[in-house]
Amino acid sequence: MKKVLFLSVMTECAVLFFSCASVSINPDHIRIHFKKTNNWTDKNVINHTGDFIFKKSVPLEMVHYEKYTFCIRARLFNNGQTENILLIVDTGSPANVLSSRIYNKFENVRDSGFKFSENYIFSPAASVADVKGYSFDRLETDSFAVHNMLFQISRHKNFGCTVDGENVDGFIGMDVLRKCPFTYSVADRKLLFYNTADNTSAGAKFFFDKNAIKKNRLVTEFVLPGGKKIKGCMDTGAQETCLSRSLFTRSGRHLSYNFRAKYKFYSTYESLLDSCTFAGRTIYNIPVYRISGNPFNSGITIGLNILRNFDLYVNCAEGYYRRT
Repeated sequence: MKKVLFLSVMTECAVLFFSCASVSINPDHIRIHFKKTNNWTDKNVINHTGDFIFKKSVPLEMVHYEKYTFCIRARLFNNGQTENILLIVDTGSPANVLSSRIYNKFENVRDSGFKFSENYIFSPAASVADVKGYSFDRLETDSFAVHNMLFQISRHKNFGCTVDGENVDGFIGMDVLRKCPFTYSVADRKLLFYNTADNTSAGAKFFFDKNAIKKNRLVTEFVLPGGKKIKGCMDTGAQETCLSRSLFTRSGRHLSYNFRAKYKFYSTYESLLDSCTFAGRTIYNIPVYRISGNPFNSGITIGLNILRNFDLYVNCAEGYYRRT
């Protein structure tokens, strides 16, 4: 069985299952216990994540990473150097994260002055590392560019590999993805950005929590069996849907095949939720995991085992999404 890590890139970041035995750690850029760390939801950080430039509305191919998770290709520029990179599209994370392997290829990267906590919930090195944020000259795709692009540098040399064996180099989070409306489609394997005037998406609107969207979290209504409405965070960085410990316990009569899953560094409980309703559609027999804590101030992390059933149009500026 492959190693499986249950990862939260920062204290209030996305939950991600990834498996690849080649994941390795570089201690060179670990800073232990900064007196003060920043948070990607802080207004000062949000205002200094880079200057977003929309280029054109062209589908960005999503590269298959692991199970339901996908990456996009990008080019990173700094001081005359260029690297092609693969970034996981992670709506559950406000952060942009870059591997130490890619960071170490560049010279004269600007220290942003921000310091972040890197918290791995279920790894053997939980909560040991604080890391710095660095600004690069430009991140570019065929659809958009970000000048003065801010990345949190991870202690990991890479984040595993795609199904075709390519290194995965980090995450692109909501501090960038929020800049324009976009459509995320697992079925078509595309990420498509729009100028606001370009979008003609039709269909019912489902709204995000107003306070959460200000901090770049896609928290919305999620309906459990029996009609109980809770808040859930839409997370394309999470392969599976995760319930908080208390919600998992309270949902007991709607769970079946409950068993304890043991991995090398942790154990958790997995089960089947008999039904749920998301974006106006009821889905049956959903695999769910139990997690400790409540990292999104919501009862559930809505992972790709649910989200992959939809083509989702997301408009953060107006605070809603549509099922297209």
